Amino acid sequence: MLHAAIITATLPVTTHSMQLSRGFFQWHQSTASLLLNDSDGSILVHPVTALGFVTQTEVLKCSHAYTISGPLSYEVDTGTTIIQHNAGTHVDVGEFKATYRRLVGRATLSGLGRIAAVNFIETTDDVFQWNLEIVATHDYYHPIHQLKFSQTRRSFSFQVTYHFFRHTPPPRKWGKLTVGKTVWLHGNIMSKHTASGNFVVHAADVTVIRSLITAFQRSNCSTPAANTPGCANNHRVPPPL
Repeated sequence: MLHAAIITATLPVTTHSMQLSRGFFQWHQSTASLLLNDSDGSILVHPVTALGFVTQTEVLKCSHAYTISGPLSYEVDTGTTIIQHNAGTHVDVGEFKATYRRLVGRATLSGLGRIAAVNFIETTDDVFQWNLEIVATHDYYHPIHQLKFSQTRRSFSFQVTYHFFRHTPPPRKWGKLTVGKTVWLHGNIMSKHTASGNFVVHAADVTVIRSLITAFQRSNCSTPAANTPGCANNHRVPPPL
């Protein structure tokens, strides 16, 4: 299963589009700016490649800002960051005139991840005494790499560091958050981790996927047990005619 991360962000486009393939729908790439917090509190402008599968009339315009949603890929060694999009997942919000500060930390990241590490960091807050930190691995496909080098889809992976702060789950749920588990995560991309180079997300939610599937099965046990796993003692028998 592909553990994809989907980003939604408003990005200023800083270059003219470059065509990468032929056909009615073509791959075009543009450079845009993802605005983050630097370690000293200043604005960190992180360059992003917006990779669109669009027609000539749908390419991104330089000096415009776009709200873009699509799969995110990130190479921590080079800093190369790619967002895939199409005409249905980007919106032109006009020429970029707003201040950069308004866009810092506004990009959201949602998706499936495999837990690579779990840490509970003690805080000095009297109410929120623990900050949950999850390092999760996400996967992505690089369509241009596939187009140039192979007809088979090859997946790559990268890691994101999630901090939960006041959204840290209660202790009774900590036991479910173990290395290797598949979880759904959601939050705002705020900065980059100084040591690892990972994106740092201020997370608002985490759900263990196995627990979600089990809950769904229990709520849908309306078919015989042979057809619905987990419903052996809870299937419904239709009333006699």
